[in-house]
Amino acid sequence: MIKWKEERKVRENIEDVWVLFSDENIKRIMPKVVEHQLIKGTETEAGAVHQQTYKEGDRLESYEVRTLAYEDIPQKKHKKFNL
Repeated sequence: MIKWKEERKVRENIEDVWVLFSDENIKRIMPKVVEHQLIKGTETEAGAVHQQTYKEGDRLESYEVRTLAYEDIPQKKHKKFNL
């Protein structure tokens, strides 16, 4: 299994950046995702499951994305997921 951790400081308003990670904008930040569909729970909770389809060349790959943690409070934004 591949694991990575990257941290980057962004000098923008947290609310403006956080909205980029919503379901509605997922294709904007991940342009190779061709479908992203909620199949369990809600977008804003841990335990949510999405069916995601990714295009690499001529090949389509589908997998489930599970939200492991979700926190959206004024002083902290956190979303953790796995494939």
